[in-house]
Formats: sequence, structure tokens, C-alpha cells
Amino acid sequence: MKSITKLIVVAMLLAAALVVTPVAAARDITLNGTTVYVGEENVNMTDVFRTGIGGNGTLVYYSSVASETAATIGKTVPVSNVSDFEFTASDFGTLTGTWYAFSATNAGSRNNPSAANGSILVEKPAVRLDVKLAGQPDSVNGKSVSRETKIVFEVEHNLASLPGAAVNIEVTTPAGGTVTTFGNNSVNLKSFLLTGQKSSTSPIDLAGVQAGTYTAIAKWPSGSDFYGKGFDSNTVTFEVTTKKLAITSDKDSVVRGKSFAVTIAGESKKPYILFVEKASLSQGATYPVITPGQSGVTNATSANWSAGSFSAPNVTVSVNAPGQDYTQAWVETKADGTRTVTFDTNSTTDDRQFTI
Repeated sequence: MKSITKLIVVAMLLAAALVVTPVAAARDITLNGTTVYVGEENVNMTDVFRTGIGGNGTLVYYSSVASETAATIGKTVPVSNVSDFEFTASDFGTLTGTWYAFSATNAGSRNNPSAANGSILVEKPAVRLDVKLAGQPDSVNGKSVSRETKIVFEVEHNLASLPGAAVNIEVTTPAGGTVTTFGNNSVNLKSFLLTGQKSSTSPIDLAGVQAGTYTAIAKWPSGSDFYGKGFDSNTVTFEVTTKKLAITSDKDSVVRGKSFAVTIAGESKKPYILFVEKASLSQGATYPVITPGQSGVTNATSANWSAGSFSAPNVTVSVNAPGQDYTQAWVETKADGTRTVTFDTNSTTDDRQFTI
């Protein structure tokens, strides 16, 4: 009876072992020239080597190719099992590009590229993270945004050839915690699929999130072949603020004929009306004027300004302006919520204090 009991226990343990250590599914490379990535595991290249399952061979990288039939071997990597192979960084390092497959029965022809059984393209997995204003090309990495702003995380990568490639975008909050769900609208940043050359998250609403500095990184999850192998993305940083509209000048006083500049600080990529306040000046007296042709600045002239009102698309604003060309403008802030605007003066500018 003791012997029978022992046999049953052993059988149960063996069954348990088979359950908890499944064999990972291989990626089948069936076409020559298919891209594989340093770090990939369980790659099946049987069709590339044109040999039987479990066969062996050699991958060859050429440092120079004199012709289709003559080349100088730069490095060789033995493949003990063409049906289950790992592309380690120690084997392939920075030698990306075309590698040629030679089966064991074809080993004598390794200096002849045309005699190869097949070829693959080896690349290092590259993932670059950025944080941008939603619907805009402007990056806010290293900049500040307000809680009235929506952002997206954008991942640029070279992994379109790898089906199902996905990363976790981890956001570290000002308090030091790490989250993969972020924003007032709880955007899921886990298992983010990498498609095309660039992939963007859904717009993330910052309303109500904690003010302060955030950092984010795209990491390969623990179930990925690339986990812990140094292929995570760069880190991006952005500050969420509660901004109040402000304007500052680079000078307190100006000699006539000289220029000065004012800087608007407000929301990201928002239009604001900037103007010289109307003063009690005699007929023909002139005001400081906004320099024409500045980026992000639409000057008011007689063509788009009249009777103290200045129109932009879908918006008309009435202001206490002097009614002269170039004394007011629509100004759109940059991604960081600021815009600097230059004013000019000349010999006819009145000698007095002006309010901008």
C-alpha cells in the first residue's frame, strides 16, 4: 500500500509541474527578410533555415559584401535549435541588419551570400515616449501645462513587425506613487498596443489632478520577451499647474525709437487679446505698436478692426483700445502657455506712461 501511495503522489506532483511551467509559444518566421528583434525568445526559424524541426545551423553577418557570391564574415552565431531560438544582446549586440541563415549541411558555403538557405533582418527594439497636447503636434516634455489642458502620450517605435507588442506607460505622481491609469477620465495606460510607427493614447483630461511634476516611462511588462533587458523608453517630465493669466514687460521705461517686449503667461495654446489701453491723447498722437509678422500674433489693422472690436474666428472682443492699426492683436500662447510679443516705438510716440 505504501508503494502505491508513493506512486500516486509522484504522479500528482509531475502533473502540477507540467501545469505551472508551460512552454512559451514560439513566433514562426516563415518569410525571408522578416524582422526579428534583439531580446526575442522562442523564435521558430525552421522555414528560414529550410531544415527539419529541431535542426541546427548558423546565422552569419557580413562585414563587407564584394559580390552576390563573395563576402567577408563579420560574425557568426550558432543556432543549436532553429525551432526555438533566443536573440540575445550578447550574441547580436549592435550588429543589426541582414543576417544569413545556413543550415548544418550548408556550412561550407558561408562566404557565399547567395548560397544561404534564407535571411532575416535583426533590429534592436526602440521605444521613444513623448507627451503632447491632445490634437496638437506640440511636445510638453519638460514644460508646464494647466489643469484645463488635455494631453496624450505618444510612443514612437520600430516594432510594427512584432504582432501584439505592448508596453505599460507608468506615470509617477508628485506624491511619488506610480499609476497606469491617469487623468480625470481614467485613461488606461496598461498593455498599450504598439501599431504603425507612432501610437497615441486617448486624450487625458487633467481637470482635478494633483498639481506638481509628473514623470512617465514606457516599460515592457513582465510577460514580454524584452522585460528587464534595457529596452524601456526614455523618461518624460511635465508639470501640471493652476495658472493665472499674467503679463510682464522686459523694461520699465523705453527711449523713443527703441523696442520692448511683453510676455503673456496663461493656458497652453490659447488665444488672448493683447492691446495698448486707450489714453487721452491729442489728435495725431501715436501709441506703441505691435511689431508686424511675429509668430503666433495676428495684428489688428483697419481690415479686421473697427469701433473698438477685434474679431477672430467665432470670437469678437470689445476693448478700450485707441483705434490705431497694430495697437492690438490676437496672441496664441505656445505649448508651455507663454508667448513673448515685441512692441515698437518711434519719434512720434507720445512721451507718457502706457498700459499694456
